[in-house]
Amino acid sequence: PPEQGDSCLPEDVFLSRHETPASPILVEWRNSSRDLLCNLYAYASVTSAALQRIKEVLHDVGYVGGIIELGAGTGYIARLLEDSGLRVTAFDVAPTMGDASGLMEKPDVNEYHGYT
Repeated sequence: PPEQGDSCLPEDVFLSRHETPASPILVEWRNSSRDLLCNLYAYASVTSAALQRIKEVLHDVGYVGGIIELGAGTGYIARLLEDSGLRVTAFDVAPTMGDASGLMEKPDVNEYHGYT
């Protein structure tokens, strides 16, 4: 749904700010299933028991390196995993302002997560 003030924007400008261009069938999937699951699970908390179980599973499968989290958003889960002793590299197609180095000249905004 458009944000307040977006209704005056031409469609191509609106889409360039809010959606990744995709074929009609992919847009239909995104709107009907992916976004539903994002809304259902985006606010779920990661418990200490869940973090412990993740570490146990990684140990059981012979984990020796780092974890790559794709679609990391703000990096919240990656940070929890790091704080529990795991090495994590987090990536997102639309990174947020969470650049601890301070080197980011023009901060980006992640449409799902906003500024961090």
